[in-house]
Amino acid sequence: TTVLLAKNMGGATYWDTEAFAVPLYLALADPQVTHNLLEYRYKQLPGAYHNAQQQGLKGALFPMVTFNGIECHNEWEITFEEIHRNGTIAYAIFNYTRYTGDHEYETHEGFNVLTGIARFWADRVHYSKRKQCYMIHGVTGPNEYENNVNNNWYTNLLAKWVLNYTNQVAQRVD
Repeated sequence: TTVLLAKNMGGATYWDTEAFAVPLYLALADPQVTHNLLEYRYKQLPGAYHNAQQQGLKGALFPMVTFNGIECHNEWEITFEEIHRNGTIAYAIFNYTRYTGDHEYETHEGFNVLTGIARFWADRVHYSKRKQCYMIHGVTGPNEYENNVNNNWYTNLLAKWVLNYTNQVAQRVD
């Protein structure tokens, strides 16, 4: 899986692999291909925890660009503000499980990944007493031309969805 996608990227894996490749793999390839990609990300979990710690945050922040799980992208706004990438990995776990019915993966390795991502979101949001809602400031959404914005709808929607999905999976964990 990684070889196929990384061949023209200098060997690196990019954040949008799960966003664009997983639907294609699930539609056209053996489900094991998607499972292998998710296992690859699971094995990067220690690096994702390291990436979050580098920003003073709890939980796991999967890299924008990586060779080994540690962030290697060097554009500030893109690397440290485009945090919606965590949501694409969680959504890939959801799609894989929904397509294959592999709840064993979802409640074990997948749950470990989801928990790390959920902890990141829980630490990254803040509550506004004035507006009476949770907010995420200083992010860049998939539209990389709008840097350092507050409450990017895509980022906020994914964060909320990941927290809800992780809670649903937690109810099924042995």
